[in-house]
Amino acid sequence: MRKLLTGNKEADINCESLMEDEDLKEHFTREEFEELIAPFVKNFRECLEESLVKSGVKTEDIDFIELVGEATRIPICLTQIEEVFKKAPSRTLNSTDCISRGCAL
Repeated sequence: MRKLLTGNKEADINCESLMEDEDLKEHFTREEFEELIAPFVKNFRECLEESLVKSGVKTEDIDFIELVGEATRIPICLTQIEEVFKKAPSRTLNSTDCISRGCAL
């Protein structure tokens, strides 16, 4: 559902025989999904803000934000990152390159 709602405003979820001949059929909108994950988004934002404070780095000193991983495509996560760091994040590196470059720095 997360992957489908990343690119679409709504999606259908189907899973046959989920439990003892029970099927799962649901229709979700991105807004409903964001409501479901709201506590996690709140924790995520707090983590971003805390990392900024603990690092002692000012947002003006950050040149760019590079994201790696599937969850970074969730629109609400992108919004949180952009609001906290005051920069639009990008996904130009694959995870292996990102880790290698980080270690080199």
